[in-house]
Amino acid sequence: MKIIMINHTFQQERFYKRWLLLAKQHPDLDITLLAPDKWDDGNLNGLTYGKVIRHTGKELDVDNFHIRLIDMKNSRFGTWTSSKMVNYVKQIEPDIVYHIGEHRQDSLMQLLDLKKRGETQAKIVCFSMRGHQQSLRFKKDINPYIMARHVIGYSMMKHRVKKLNKFCDAIFCHYPDAVIEFRKEGYKKAIYMQTQVGVDTDIFHPDLDARQKIREKYDIGDSFLFGSASRFNAGKGLEQIIKALPEDGDWKYLLMGWGRDDEVAHVKGIIKERGLEDKVILTGFIEDWKDMAEHWNALDCGIHFPLTTPEWEETFSLALVQMMATGLPVIGSSSGSVPYQIGDKGLVIQENCIEELKKAMLFMMENEAERIKNAENMYKRATECFSISHLNDCFYHTIIDVNSNVYDERKQDMALYLVGNN
Repeated sequence: MKIIMINHTFQQERFYKRWLLLAKQHPDLDITLLAPDKWDDGNLNGLTYGKVIRHTGKELDVDNFHIRLIDMKNSRFGTWTSSKMVNYVKQIEPDIVYHIGEHRQDSLMQLLDLKKRGETQAKIVCFSMRGHQQSLRFKKDINPYIMARHVIGYSMMKHRVKKLNKFCDAIFCHYPDAVIEFRKEGYKKAIYMQTQVGVDTDIFHPDLDARQKIREKYDIGDSFLFGSASRFNAGKGLEQIIKALPEDGDWKYLLMGWGRDDEVAHVKGIIKERGLEDKVILTGFIEDWKDMAEHWNALDCGIHFPLTTPEWEETFSLALVQMMATGLPVIGSSSGSVPYQIGDKGLVIQENCIEELKKAMLFMMENEAERIKNAENMYKRATECFSISHLNDCFYHTIIDVNSNVYDERKQDMALYLVGNN
């Protein structure tokens, strides 16, 4: 079976590694990844790193695994198109084209138009990171200019949703709410919950040597160490975490990540306001995943406490499953995909509830047995449900079904799917 997969991150080994392993595990597949020859990560409007990082691609051929570079022309609607992408689909004649991105973006519409015109017989499959904020809604405004923009935007997106519903053969997404939203918008074909990156357990796993190394680096000593990894965006709930940190006790908080200058200033201001400059450690953005795994190992408890906003919600936190796979107890919020990722044996606090979060932190510090139990549950869920090896098993069997026009609902949820139950 020939498969083409398309995403801007495929220049980086940590993101294409999963698909290389899939190709090695299943020689009956021939996998071609399409990636941009260059990609600027960290734009000024949503800066994650405190800087823009340019990734450049390289072509690769390893047996039945290939990477090819394509052009990506930015469109006026914030996405992109690619003539080379279209040409590769026509040239390779794949059985499956798998577009990973957003379900209404221009590049996916190009693929669906190929299907509409009969220029490809491939099954078109898309992955969407959607939350409920991307649902089709008609907005009103008293300003006639803004209202006109809403009308045009709504009409265009409604047309794209119709095209998706008709010509897309299957959809992959992250968590249950996304499935609900697709069904509300009229999608009647196969939907699977399978994240696209997953957690690499070769990198993220318990490591006592790394724990000692990082604790020595930041002079942690025997202090109880909380920690998070996040961009400094308001929706990530860092302000709530800092305000919830206990007033007293032998603890520290390791905050990994960065953001725009104004976001960093805001976070530092809250730390100063609480007088926690000697308690909160800012590491800056950590790009290397092995370095990231070492930092997770230094913690005694991980915290991921995002908020739901009108513009954004967490649809699948990679940082969350990384800390879980490292063997940490975890405190999460009720926002978006977090409860699904943590599962029913984890500790989930109502989002934006600072007092309850503070109680949970104190509980973790004071109850070693419960902390160990939580850590064991989180490790089991991360490695069994969200590891790249498990996801590859899920993907292989589901994509075989898609190619055969079969929808087995037992394979719908990566967290429930059992290898061999196919």
